[in-house]
Amino acid sequence: MVRSINPKKAKRKNKNKGEASSSSSIPSIPTRVWQPGVDKLEDGEELQCDPSVYNSLHGFHVGWPCLSFDILGDKLGLNRTEFPHTLYMVAGTQAEKAPLNSIGVFKISNVSGKRRVVVPKTLVNGDDAMEDEDDEDEDTDSDDEESEDGGASTVPIIQKAKRKNKNKGEASSSSSIPSIPTRVWQPGVDKLEDGEELQCDPSVYNSLHGFHVGWPCLSFDILGDKLGLNRTEFPHTLYMVAGTQAEKAPLNSIGVFKISNVSGKRRVVVPKTLVNGDDAMEDEDDEDEDTDSDDEESEDGGASTVPIIQVRRVAHHGCVNRIRAMPQSPHICISWADSGHVQVWDMSSHLNALAESETEGKDGTSPVLNQAPLVNFSGHKDEGYAIDWSPATPGRLLSGDCMSMIHLWEPASGSWTVDPIPLAGHSASVEDLQWSPAEANVFASCSVDKTVAVWDVRTGKSPALSFKAHDADVNVISWNRLASCMLASGSDDGAFSIHDLRVIKDGDAKVAHFEYHKHPITSIEWSAHESSTLAVSSGDNQLTIWDLSLEKDEEEEAEFKAQTKEQVNTPQDLPPQLLFVHQGQKDLKELHWHNQIPGMIISTAADGFNILMPYNIQNTLPDLAP
Repeated sequence: MVRSINPKKAKRKNKNKGEASSSSSIPSIPTRVWQPGVDKLEDGEELQCDPSVYNSLHGFHVGWPCLSFDILGDKLGLNRTEFPHTLYMVAGTQAEKAPLNSIGVFKISNVSGKRRVVVPKTLVNGDDAMEDEDDEDEDTDSDDEESEDGGASTVPIIQKAKRKNKNKGEASSSSSIPSIPTRVWQPGVDKLEDGEELQCDPSVYNSLHGFHVGWPCLSFDILGDKLGLNRTEFPHTLYMVAGTQAEKAPLNSIGVFKISNVSGKRRVVVPKTLVNGDDAMEDEDDEDEDTDSDDEESEDGGASTVPIIQVRRVAHHGCVNRIRAMPQSPHICISWADSGHVQVWDMSSHLNALAESETEGKDGTSPVLNQAPLVNFSGHKDEGYAIDWSPATPGRLLSGDCMSMIHLWEPASGSWTVDPIPLAGHSASVEDLQWSPAEANVFASCSVDKTVAVWDVRTGKSPALSFKAHDADVNVISWNRLASCMLASGSDDGAFSIHDLRVIKDGDAKVAHFEYHKHPITSIEWSAHESSTLAVSSGDNQLTIWDLSLEKDEEEEAEFKAQTKEQVNTPQDLPPQLLFVHQGQKDLKELHWHNQIPGMIISTAADGFNILMPYNIQNTLPDLAP
């Protein structure tokens, strides 16, 4: 399993399978001014559009490409400065065949934009590259907010006059021509042609934010809070804890985060597209007439849609391999260090400070504090990655190391007693541990030895059963809390499987197997709100969401193709259970569903964190109160 992000962490584990690049956004390296034609992108680097430098930015296409166009004078006034704008233009096409050419006369109205006095504040050592198109500070005078009835859109309205033929020879075809249906892009299968690039489509998210916090984090956990269950109203507030992987051991820390003002939108139907096109640079705010959006600005124009990040940091010697919070008492956290130590921490003072203050640790200004752990266990003979708290017995936990040993921890008088005799049942590194959601004494483990084992702590130091789960190292497992017979596992060869523990036969409990990903599975987790839904992250830089209740329906597909007139070509080998593909992060390491905000996923990678809520899983959310 490829775990390390920082190239200087080469000897982190006895099972290194390659190293990945360090995050390009570390505190000690200043931002560079990019010079096109002079500077070159390093491996792993990419250029991103910064919408904050535009007062207005829209993109659209009209079918065939146009070699030439002209803007038409109008009688709407000189030196117009107030948004939205209306304009007229004429353009001529360059079609694939001469008879297909035409001259188009266009009216483009509702061209929205914003005028600002100062630049928006950045996030903690970073930015919100996927959401800051709407960022405004308190002095901003914006004209692109919705109308009072909430129905207005910031997408330009494009109207075409009737065309007339204009034969002028044949030219190369655009990749977006009326006669060729749109293709579904398959990462790892399809390749980009020269001049092509992939762009994020914000319209498929109810919420999408990105941020980074300095050093990359291998592991994090979402903290339970008292803000309510099944929260559906934007903006959201959430808490989490994360551990860094810094360049040098003394620079590492554990961060306790409060992330507020997480904006988003709720929609009834998918927004209508433009005329044979889309608004790829602006449609983050696209809403149709039935849309209920919560991410517009406040009445005084001062509210921002950028998340507010507050942090308190605690010094941690060495990289944090894995960190988990106790579900019954989220202020108690346990960390696995690459030094081989397992430590328990009390983060209550930091959580209280963040909850009581709107400025505590804002913009990453919090100093790194020295704090002694409640427990510092050094009984493991090697470092490890596997830890888990019991959901049934408060304080009970497990830790597993790279030497195949598992230790059981029991709470005792405000501290913990660790059994010095480890549980032994694997022949190689223990990669992950999961307590049963239904039985207090049962847990599962997975290993580099390709097996999954199920244990009962009452019956001795050996597993109750063990079976081969994959043909490669088993990196991660997740026990379904809503269907406790189901266990998901992900392996180093990119495959993941679903096991029904009730029907183990001939050493096999597999009821579903998927080979969509082509790189190691780095994280897998069942949804806490839908028993058939799970999320998977992989070394191929994809985070995928799956609904195992879906099946291929030939009649429904035929009907859909007839309705859409085959506007989209769907690959025949695309699994029908694949619900959503999220990309854009580099070297994904871990993901978690938010147990109290249905549909929200947070993921960590070498280049920072993403908070996402895909629009097509909203049908699994609880009904909104009338």
